[in-house]
Amino acid sequence: MSYRFPFEPHKTFLLFQGPDGALSHKGQFAWDFPMPLGTPVCAARAGMVIEVVDEFDEGGDDIKFAEMANRILILHDDGTIGAYFHLLRGGMRAKFGDRVETGAVIAASGSSGRSTGPHLHFEVFRKLDGGRETLPVRFRTTDGDGVVLEPGKSYRAD
Repeated sequence: MSYRFPFEPHKTFLLFQGPDGALSHKGQFAWDFPMPLGTPVCAARAGMVIEVVDEFDEGGDDIKFAEMANRILILHDDGTIGAYFHLLRGGMRAKFGDRVETGAVIAASGSSGRSTGPHLHFEVFRKLDGGRETLPVRFRTTDGDGVVLEPGKSYRAD
């Protein structure tokens, strides 16, 4: 199954960092898209909103910010969870318990938490006993379906 991009159709964004990235994704499947503050963030897949954190104004590269990322978690029908991090405080459009469809605007991008600048961190994971496991994801792009993204390239949502 391919995921839609977590941003609006016909918009193009650079993939700054992907899985096992040099800065912060060691051993993880995660994707960072730099985008201006307030850019609409969209559900990459349908599901139920199971967590909304909308309380932090601060962000930076210091470890002290590690647990201060505004976020939305969406539980998909197969039990996996889509996670959207570093969101803008006050920019949440989805609420806990909402059922959201693929492509729905759920929040606005920000730079909360441990962040080197405004961007969206997206990942998909499943819960395990005592932790979680991030999962590889393929995306639907204007170039095709099932695309594995490469850091340093820009991608346009279909």
